[in-house]
Amino acid sequence: MVKQVDDNLVAKAKEFMRERYPHGGGTVAALYLEDGTVLLGVATDALHEQVGLCAETGPICEAFRLDKAVVASVCISTDNEEGVINILSPCGICQERLRFWGPQVSVAVPRADDFTQWETKTLAEVQPYYWYRVYEKPGR
Repeated sequence: MVKQVDDNLVAKAKEFMRERYPHGGGTVAALYLEDGTVLLGVATDALHEQVGLCAETGPICEAFRLDKAVVASVCISTDNEEGVINILSPCGICQERLRFWGPQVSVAVPRADDFTQWETKTLAEVQPYYWYRVYEKPGR
């Protein structure tokens, strides 16, 4: 069973990016569910930018609908016609959404030396000072 971001999940996101945004200018996400299912999503466009939704939002809602846990997530973006695809770490809101399934959820983050490359981190690694830890029992 897949439990972390891997080449397959990143490839699915990139394939969807090329299909959905052949001329660049988009953000997509790919998430693994606990059973290995891949869910795909896009960031929404809105006239008022504050009401737009992150690319992970649709797949996260779908995971809830299916009553399946999310175990891994990658978000990618391109804003040019050259097709350069950058890896995006999950924003703070999506980190909160993904944290519903626990600190072990795997996410892709960009490598410090090359934003087109990724490495895998757990939410616990991305959020070493997560606010809710204050309310958890010691050892959790």
